[in-house]
Amino acid sequence: MTKQGGVGMETQLYYEQLLRDQPGYVQQLLKGFFHNTMVGQALTLPSGTLLANHALCRILGYTVEEFIQYAWSSFVHEKDIAKAQTIFAQLMSGEKTEMEDDLHLVRKDSSVIWVEFYASAHRLNPEEPYQIMVTIIDNTEKRQREDELERYRNLVQTFMDASSDRIFLKDDQFRFVLVNQTTAKTRGLQKSDYINHTDFDLMPQKEAQNRRRNDEEVLKHNRLMIWEESVGDKIIETRKFPVVLETGKTGVGGFGRDITQEVQQREMIRKMSEANRIINRCMTDDFRSVDEQLEYAIEEAKRLTDSQFGFIYTYNETKQELQLQQYSDKVMASCMLGEKKSRWSLSEAGLWGESVRQRKPLVVDDYATSPLKKELPP
Repeated sequence: MTKQGGVGMETQLYYEQLLRDQPGYVQQLLKGFFHNTMVGQALTLPSGTLLANHALCRILGYTVEEFIQYAWSSFVHEKDIAKAQTIFAQLMSGEKTEMEDDLHLVRKDSSVIWVEFYASAHRLNPEEPYQIMVTIIDNTEKRQREDELERYRNLVQTFMDASSDRIFLKDDQFRFVLVNQTTAKTRGLQKSDYINHTDFDLMPQKEAQNRRRNDEEVLKHNRLMIWEESVGDKIIETRKFPVVLETGKTGVGGFGRDITQEVQQREMIRKMSEANRIINRCMTDDFRSVDEQLEYAIEEAKRLTDSQFGFIYTYNETKQELQLQQYSDKVMASCMLGEKKSRWSLSEAGLWGESVRQRKPLVVDDYATSPLKKELPP
């Protein structure tokens, strides 16, 4: 037997002849397709009656006989009735021939379902009214899952936004999927400004390159990684880790927190410990002279405080007099100091004297313009 398109030629000719000679068979065939399809369908007849197939009757909880007794508007929830009436009017007037939308429908048991519907208008000749064919797909479970997911996302976002840490999630292309309010505020942006953008869209090139390298390292090693970086006058600890996304691909999640104060406290404790070591050695080591002891103390103190120069003066309370005892190595190349043991009265001294008068440490960031600068000691 000759084959055409996978169907025997004789079989094809037989059905074509059957369709020509038996119009009733055609009607039965169409009726079978209409009622046996898995999706809900309905047709408005010229009489105005609404004919529904078995699938739509099951979706709404009616029998075919019950369904035919109601107008289409009886099945639409009140909050969508205006929208449905507009759609129906546009189709019946011929303004539109096809439309699709979402609607809330009411079942026989009064429960509400969410459906996706497709409607089209048809007529055999211009004198006849339009008939509307509607296809209905019950999306209630899908929408419930989407609503539940949206509620979960909103809950997660609420917790994220309540954190003072920077929180973010990037997809496998390093585009931001989620950020919290703190992340956005650090750059004066809105959260929406981040979504579907990369670091290169949001920050200077060099900074973006550093962040991209870190992201790539996380995916390469597939583990949590921690960095400390300076951002302006702050020190940020960033923890990044791989995250398996809904797509099955792997993105990068991260937390960033301001640890400036912690780092400063750590440094202060380290320096206090170092200062105690220096003091202990000054007290216990055998130095050949007081000058050697003072030289050791001043060099260590200069190193501890990241200073360029250092001086030690003693103060005679009775004479109200400052005496230069020691200065750091190489200081003479930059500073005009007198000989060791040089003396100045307290009234002549600037910052040095003020520290004595207030009996506390003083810090001046710009000594050149400070009113405490009196050039003495020089």
